Amino acid sequence: MDKDSKIAFVSNEDLEERIQLVMRQTDYTQDVAREKLTAHNYDAIKCIRAYMGIAEKKAPAQVSLNQQIYRQLRNQLGAVALPEQPP
Repeated sequence: MDKDSKIAFVSNEDLEERIQLVMRQTDYTQDVAREKLTAHNYDAIKCIRAYMGIAEKKAPAQVSLNQQIYRQLRNQLGAVALPEQPP
């Protein structure tokens, strides 16, 4: 079972609130808003972002402690190694 196949349980009152939210932020009808919410696992924010064409951000790649240390060292050495050029 992958992480995208999670099942969401939403009460009818909460579902109606989310449908109204999506309808206010988009030009969807009530039926279309319900379909889009179902497609986005009842997440109103994802539904609205998909309507506006905003792509989901990916989680930043994990950087090990050694990579962070060497990145800082390279930055510090690069700043020191470049003397100013006379005009």
